[in-house]
Amino acid sequence: MKSKIWSIFLSVCIIALLVSACSSSGNKPFKDLKSEEIASASVLLVPPGKTVNIDDVEQLTKYLNDIEIYERDDSYVDYCGQSITFYIKKTDGSELKVFDNNSFIVIDDIGYRCEYAPAEALSNYANSLIK
Repeated sequence: MKSKIWSIFLSVCIIALLVSACSSSGNKPFKDLKSEEIASASVLLVPPGKTVNIDDVEQLTKYLNDIEIYERDDSYVDYCGQSITFYIKKTDGSELKVFDNNSFIVIDDIGYRCEYAPAEALSNYANSLIK
C-alpha cells in the first residue's frame, strides 16, 4: 500500500515539474515571420534620434525570428538607455511596432521579458544601420 501511495506521489511531482518547466519556457512571437510578408520597415534609434529605412528586410526577419519572450512585464518604462523601435508594414496591410532595449521586447505596446542574446543581436543590427 505504501509503495502505491509513493508511486502516486512521485507521479504527481513529475507532472508538476513538467508543467512548471513548460510554463517558464519562452515563446518566439516572430518565428513564423517571413521576409516576403514585410512590405517596408524602418527603425528609430534614440539616441542619436535617427530614423533609418531598412532595405534588407530578410536580415531584419532573421533577427526577429530569434527573439524569445517570456512573461508579460511592463516595467520597461522604468529603464533608461537607448531605445530602438522598429516600424514594420506588412504586405497584408497590418503594421507592427517592436521596441527593443535588450532586457525587454515591447510588441505593439505590450512589454515582455526576453532572452538577452537575441535582443542584443537585434540591437546591434539596428545600430549597424546608422551611417
